Amino acid sequence: LDLCERERIDALLSFMDQDVVVLSGLRHELQQRGTVPVLPPNDLAVLCLDKWLAYEFFQAHALETASTFRDYESALDAVSACTIDFPLMVKPRFGFGRANTFLAHNERELDVLFHYQKDMLIQERLVGEEYDLDLLCDFDGNALAIVPWRKYSSRLGETEQAITVDSPPLLDFGLALVKALGHHIGPMDVDLFVTGDSIQILEMNPRFGGGYPVSHLAGADFPALILRLLRGESVEPRIGDYRHGVVMMKDIVPFGGL
Repeated sequence: LDLCERERIDALLSFMDQDVVVLSGLRHELQQRGTVPVLPPNDLAVLCLDKWLAYEFFQAHALETASTFRDYESALDAVSACTIDFPLMVKPRFGFGRANTFLAHNERELDVLFHYQKDMLIQERLVGEEYDLDLLCDFDGNALAIVPWRKYSSRLGETEQAITVDSPPLLDFGLALVKALGHHIGPMDVDLFVTGDSIQILEMNPRFGGGYPVSHLAGADFPALILRLLRGESVEPRIGDYRHGVVMMKDIVPFGGL
């Protein structure tokens, strides 16, 4: 807050999930200092970080998602009832970047991994092709831009290879999600699995995601749209306004190697 006031910061956003939660709770204090928070409301930031609350939200809005369990016994009951099967994902309820995310192949592994730390969840392992949506909403929660892309490679949750795709169903899914959220502000990265006609949502990250460069290269230019919003300009929605088939392949360049 002192930095924003001292440096006369016009607007603030974040690239870290935990920071989004903290900063979104300081909306009033930031605005008092003349800084516009390009951040979702705090309740939405918490919803996105808390995988259990997100699961309940997806169910309440009829969005297909992975079956998720807060306790070990309920997951075993689901396995016995054949509603889910091994291997199963085990992850922190408040995790990010796939840290401490494991794959349990049997009951013994599930027991060990679930008790690895507090607040672990057991989740059905989704199968299918991995896709993402880059979303941008204005300050009233309206969708301005949606870009779907297929993920080919990632490391520790960071997308390394992706290609933009022409997919009206994914665009429609993005619009339905924005409507369900109701009041998101700024960028959002959404993780999806697609199998045939089925679109399943796994996570929402209310920030720029690691795969945003492919959307930017395809012409989305979220930063330019955000700047226009900050200037008070009228920004018309650009749903589907991007180039298809744009490929992103990240590389590791040693410092000083350019």
